[in-house]
Amino acid sequence: MSPFYDESPAFRQALLKSERLRILILLVAVGIAVLARLIRTLVAWNPENAAALLWMVFFTCLFVAVDVIVLRVIRAAIASGKSSLHSAWLLNILLETCFPAVLIAFMSSPRLAPEYRPLVNPSFLFYFLLIILSTLRLKPSISILCGLISSVTYLAAAMFHGWSPRWILANASLFAPQKIVSAYVISILVAAFAAALVAREIRHRPAGNILEYFSLQLPVLEVGMEDGGGKHNCH
Repeated sequence: MSPFYDESPAFRQALLKSERLRILILLVAVGIAVLARLIRTLVAWNPENAAALLWMVFFTCLFVAVDVIVLRVIRAAIASGKSSLHSAWLLNILLETCFPAVLIAFMSSPRLAPEYRPLVNPSFLFYFLLIILSTLRLKPSISILCGLISSVTYLAAAMFHGWSPRWILANASLFAPQKIVSAYVISILVAAFAAALVAREIRHRPAGNILEYFSLQLPVLEVGMEDGGGKHNCH
């Protein structure tokens, strides 16, 4: 992609609109997840499930509040034509990836053994939703960064439940819970790398299409200019 296309106002506006779409999809997905959790809690009502639902609603409200603020900033930037939101994007990545980590750390059942709590929590899947949607930022580096921060926050949640980095090199079965934590981290990084490749393809394809369009239109324009010049000389 040429630097001119990368820095053009139209492309910067496309980035902002793509980020707006990403946040809207994320908010809808979070809303569906909370609704599903509410239904499951009503079906299997007990004090533990009710308390977990309340915590989930509390953390979700914080998450939604942050994304709504960012969404308002993006809409203001689109309206004003500004696009200097890189610092806001980085902060938003950090806050979003902390969301599943907090759920894994504080919304695990005490009936489970501590070493299994980072493994069976459905909130882990939220990391992959964030990584998939990171492609809409149209920057491979953002997808890689999202994967790295997701890995760190997941390890922090696992360490909250007693996991230790010494298990990485420990001579134990690869099916041991402590070893599976490492496998989960690898899966996050692989997903981030794949998302970066997709983002790179999305980012470069419009530029290629534009160059192809102008390469096809250039001979037509040259012929038109020659015809116009010939008519002008005749007059």
